Amino acid sequence: MDYSKRIDDAYTQISAVKSKLARRDLLMMLRVADAAYTKLDIESVECRRLHKTTAKYQELEKNLVEVLDHLEKHITFASLLN
Repeated sequence: MDYSKRIDDAYTQISAVKSKLARRDLLMMLRVADAAYTKLDIESVECRRLHKTTAKYQELEKNLVEVLDHLEKHITFASLLN
C-alpha cells in the first residue's frame, strides 16, 4: 500500500476546502495520520532487520489505515458542506 500517496492526496484535497475552520481541523487530523505513518516507517526498519513482519508493525499499519479512512471520510464531508 502506498500510504504516503494517500497522505499527499489528502493534503491536496484539504487545501481545496474553503472553510478555514474545517481546513484547520482536517490539517490536525492529517498530522495524526502523518505521525502514524512515521511510526510505521520506523517499525518497518525493524521488520527488515528481523526479516519478518512484527506484530507491532501489523498493529501500526491497521491503525494508519483506520486513521486515513476516517480522515478521507471527513474530507469528503467537509467538501460536501461547502
